[in-house]
Amino acid sequence: MDQSGYPNQNRTSQVKEFLQETKETTELELKKNCSINITQLEDDIADNQFPIHKFSSFSKTCRIMAWGLRFISNCKETLENGNKKYLQTSELKTATLKIIENVQGQEFE
Repeated sequence: MDQSGYPNQNRTSQVKEFLQETKETTELELKKNCSINITQLEDDIADNQFPIHKFSSFSKTCRIMAWGLRFISNCKETLENGNKKYLQTSELKTATLKIIENVQGQEFE
């Protein structure tokens, strides 16, 4: 049987040595520690409450709420179905109702 096609025993031992060295160096690898400090400031606005006191007029507040609701809607839908033009009356009405719900939620907690 001709053994010329078989790998050289010397070459196999070199590969084993290389793998052993690699294993040893990876075991000696230093791990970096990372610390993250988080500070949360208390705010008078509870979660899920729209800050209506930050806007100058009710109509401006409604429009901002409508654009926000449209953004959320467009994120959920595909780009082809997303609204890209002006706000519609139905969107302004929905925004107004959401603002009323929000204010009632704040007042009657």
